[in-house]
Amino acid sequence: MRVLSIGRPLADPAIDNATIASAPALAEYPVIVLDPAGISAVIAEAADGRGEHHTLAGVPVVNGEPAGDALSLAELLRRRRDELVAALERGALVVVFVAPQVALPQVLGFTG
Repeated sequence: MRVLSIGRPLADPAIDNATIASAPALAEYPVIVLDPAGISAVIAEAADGRGEHHTLAGVPVVNGEPAGDALSLAELLRRRRDELVAALERGALVVVFVAPQVALPQVLGFTG
């Protein structure tokens, strides 16, 4: 069984560890582990322009309107939301670590 962990690396060779930016399509996994604190940290870094964040295909993620081959952070977050919905509709098990709610108003073009 394939397991995807986003936001918190888990020490097991059977688990695919990724960030919210670099993860494969969530709908491909029957089990998804989410750490909101780790996910929020990566989103905040990308929104503030700290570090380099890329998709699994190597496409850079930028905050705001994408230029060239870049993907906007807001579009990435919308895709991830849709992928998670598709995974749940297919019967995926989603495990979420408890974390305080975080507002990230600095993500341009994304109000959620």
